[in-house]
Amino acid sequence: MMVCTLSVGRLNAECTNHVIIDVLRASTTIITAIANGAKEIIPLSSIHEGFEKRKEGYFLVCEQSGGYVPGYDLDNSPAELVELAEVNGSLPERIALKTTNLTDMLLKVPDDHTAYICSTLNLMATATLMRSLDEDVSITPVGGLRGIADDMAVAVALHNTINDDSTLNEKQIKSMIWHSNTAKHLRNMGYEKDLKCTLRVDMCGIVPVMRNGVIRPQ
Repeated sequence: MMVCTLSVGRLNAECTNHVIIDVLRASTTIITAIANGAKEIIPLSSIHEGFEKRKEGYFLVCEQSGGYVPGYDLDNSPAELVELAEVNGSLPERIALKTTNLTDMLLKVPDDHTAYICSTLNLMATATLMRSLDEDVSITPVGGLRGIADDMAVAVALHNTINDDSTLNEKQIKSMIWHSNTAKHLRNMGYEKDLKCTLRVDMCGIVPVMRNGVIRPQ
């Protein structure tokens, strides 16, 4: 029988299937990128590594402490990715990503484990996929310096949906995200468009999957 557990802020070493959640904004950025044409996303260990990956043809997306990093192609912003895709017809197929919290967590996933990227955008799609695995699953809300409320909103909703087949309370999820400290910080920095992108619950059926350090469409 499948067991679904929560492992807050860390990976569960006893499980090989990990659902990783960093709602504001990295999980949402990854899902948005895949939905708009990206075929491969790799997490970076450092900002410097990104400049090396550019030589291999990767498009660079990065933020540090919530802000844009000079020299990178784009901020860790789902709204900016959508705008770029609208201008060019699609996004670059290969993206290298560095964020404050999520990429460090992804780099801790062993090569023989599988990580699934979840946000508000693909909550039900993730729940459906996890139930179809018929294997144990660990849900990891990542959190950060400004708390974990936004990630917990999605993690608890996902956990309850998988375990109890309960109906998602979309209004409650949106409220917890909107009033989180991370959301307040992003609004103060002028990223309200990204918050609006994040509040589109279940608008996407894509579940990005990372195996051997590379994120691809499921």
